[in-house]
Amino acid sequence: MSSGRRLPRGWRSMISRTTGGVFYFNRYTQTMQWHRPGDRPTNGHTSHSAQRERSRSRSPQQRLACSHILIKHKDCRNPIDSNDKPVTRTKEEAKLLAAEIHERIIRDLITFADAAVGFSECASARNQGDIQPSLQRGRMQQSFEEAALALEVGQVSGIVESSSGFHIIMRRE
Repeated sequence: MSSGRRLPRGWRSMISRTTGGVFYFNRYTQTMQWHRPGDRPTNGHTSHSAQRERSRSRSPQQRLACSHILIKHKDCRNPIDSNDKPVTRTKEEAKLLAAEIHERIIRDLITFADAAVGFSECASARNQGDIQPSLQRGRMQQSFEEAALALEVGQVSGIVESSSGFHIIMRRE
């Protein structure tokens, strides 16, 4: 698993339980990727400090067009799924499920829209994860807002934790 070179700060290599392949996880940004950091372009994944700086430089009135996948757990803010049934999974189980879905999206095994329809426990799942109307800066949960602002159009976030559960976010506009 090691090529003899140290990984950049915050990164660690892990083995996928689904594929058995090596992937890399950044504990600061909560992003995952299949290629070793620094070997190839990182599809826009930036350091936490760079994400914060980009967030600060944008207009406070900015509206964001995003889609997301929400995976809830029994201890989240509203532990009811999109079918009005109680969510019984643990926080750890929810994070693992979100990571597995994220991995499938990143590897192009499922589209973001199909994953949202099939797995998201938010009402937006009916719209392929599209959040309507567009979100306004300052009116979202902080972790969600910071992650959404750090994304480029078309980019998919890593796993983002909020009081609602675990999100995978895609910036549309």
